[in-house]
Amino acid sequence: MNLIRRGRIAAVIALLAQASLSAATGTAFISIIATGQATVTLTGPDGSTLTQTTNTGDVTLAPKSSGLHKISITVGGKTTTGDIVIPDSGQVRIIFNPTSARPFESYVAALESVTVTAQRVEEALQQVPIAITAISARDVEIKGIQNLQQMAYEVPNLYLDKNTGTSSGSRAALRGIGEDESFFTSDTPVGIYVDDIYIPRQTGAMFDLYELERLEVLRGPQGTLYGRNTTAGAIRFLSKQPTVGQTRVNLEGTFGQFSRTDGRGSLNLPIGEKTAFQFAGMIRKHDGYDLNKVNGVKVNDQDVWGIRSSLRFVPSTRFSAIVTGDFLRERSTPGFAVAFTPQAPCLGTASPWPVVSATNPCNTLASFGAGAIDINQQLDADTDIHTLNSDLTSPINDLDQKGIFASLSWAATPRLTLKSITGYRAMENLLLLDADGRTGNFLGIPGGPTFHLYQDQTQDQWSQEFQAQGQPNSKLRYLVGAYFFHEHNEQRTENLIFNPLGRNNYWDTGLDTASRAGFANVAYQVSEKLQVTAGGRYTSDTKDFDTAVFRPGGAP
Repeated sequence: MNLIRRGRIAAVIALLAQASLSAATGTAFISIIATGQATVTLTGPDGSTLTQTTNTGDVTLAPKSSGLHKISITVGGKTTTGDIVIPDSGQVRIIFNPTSARPFESYVAALESVTVTAQRVEEALQQVPIAITAISARDVEIKGIQNLQQMAYEVPNLYLDKNTGTSSGSRAALRGIGEDESFFTSDTPVGIYVDDIYIPRQTGAMFDLYELERLEVLRGPQGTLYGRNTTAGAIRFLSKQPTVGQTRVNLEGTFGQFSRTDGRGSLNLPIGEKTAFQFAGMIRKHDGYDLNKVNGVKVNDQDVWGIRSSLRFVPSTRFSAIVTGDFLRERSTPGFAVAFTPQAPCLGTASPWPVVSATNPCNTLASFGAGAIDINQQLDADTDIHTLNSDLTSPINDLDQKGIFASLSWAATPRLTLKSITGYRAMENLLLLDADGRTGNFLGIPGGPTFHLYQDQTQDQWSQEFQAQGQPNSKLRYLVGAYFFHEHNEQRTENLIFNPLGRNNYWDTGLDTASRAGFANVAYQVSEKLQVTAGGRYTSDTKDFDTAVFRPGGAP
């Protein structure tokens, strides 16, 4: 972040009630009288405007053009205006001063240069000719984004939710294109990358965000720039790298109801003049917020912790290497459903809009469907949605995943950089959940579960990517890459529907994937305002699938 120099904000400060400059930090605090809401408007040279209203005191505006802009701040009916110069790829941010006794009344006016690596090279965000949303570490912090799911509230066209019954599985869609099936025979069209390592499975992909440098979401097919081909887009997590020559400590904690305990922290230590080590960790725990009345035990709790360590070696300005390892362990309970009484079909008054009344209990457009649902129709015969009756008294949602990756970068010449990205990951998930949240079964056999799902999954993967990035002249830039990927999956699945009859078959399924790909992307600057980009990709995938069905006693 580059703070606005004194000369650039002089016009703004002169029009505000109070202003002070901290010589130690170079931060300009703008003090204004607040009534609970502030509106910031930025007007560009072409007359276009950007406006944002906040009641938290943090505003970010990213104009589409650079140059001289008009800025105005309205608080409590009073508007002050001034001039501000926005650089290329810049954005202006008004940040409240959290150290003030009245934080909403003290602001920092700052300019940021937003740099992304969506095209595998560092570029100004405004100059990237693709549909991309970038979320900086600062944005992640002030908006309270703690995991992948919460990104959906900040990124247009992005849908993210947890897989049924899990707290660590993710299903994603971009521009309406996604995959709901978490079984490993289905590959998601939205690629998730953690430090350029592709995450192929939805299970375990609802990552917690800690020690993050930046999030990038790219819409549309991504195949000519990335190792693994994806048709809907890509989500990239870029973690903070160890900083050579700097000691840094960061700690954060949250406590709340249901014994909630969240903690995040990191330690960066220099090792000599060319090496640095970083250790980061997180913990997320809370008690269950629902009660299973069958055994009196709380369910829907969480117990997750993870660690990540990185070692960075920079022997020269031309070569750098980083090795990172991570581990995550979860021992939560799966998500429990609250069961409602099935409603018989009913006929209602035909209406162009859903109508629910004493004379028309149906809530459907076509006057036919189920009756209106209310909390009095729970199977556990009370009106508390935080209680349930489930005959699954020993649920399981255990997840262990680990990974290690190495990234090597060498500037062979001033115009050619070679890069190698190697990654290995492994995951184990044991899941036993109640999919309908009830006791008994539809056959009326006492003591038998209606629908319990058991899954025991193991997965491991290895990937290797080579890149060559070059810029022969000021107009031409290229990237050429080769990618190799291998994945092994095994899973035992059992649907406990006919357990009382002794007829629960189970499936053992395996899948091996081998992929080889080559890709290239070339960008040519035709003129100051026109750039032409072309790319191509070749992929060869081989998948070996096997499945076997067994009777409860183990016979095929």
